[in-house]
Amino acid sequence: MSSLTLPAEWLQSTLLVTLPAHLDESNANEIREQLLAAVGQRPQALIANMSGTAWCDWAGAGVIASVSARALEARIELRLVVRDETVRRVLSLNGLDRIMVIYRDVTTATYR
Repeated sequence: MSSLTLPAEWLQSTLLVTLPAHLDESNANEIREQLLAAVGQRPQALIANMSGTAWCDWAGAGVIASVSARALEARIELRLVVRDETVRRVLSLNGLDRIMVIYRDVTTATYR
């Protein structure tokens, strides 16, 4: 199974990884490494579950952008689940909503 310290769960060929309440400069590098490790497990799709994330800054948006690029190279679909409007706004300001679909719940992201 997964060696990630972030909670991770296989849903058939999709890997669901749950991100913490805060994604910012203090933990961005660690989260980037763990998400890149998830990409390395070669799921068909990777869901970054940010439904419990209440804060994301520029460093957090950078994590999502770099993981998205790596997933694209590996032909793995990255799906984001974001509920918090502030987090959505940060991702939007960084253009991430133009390169990937952002879902409101895990069920929709999983069975889209």
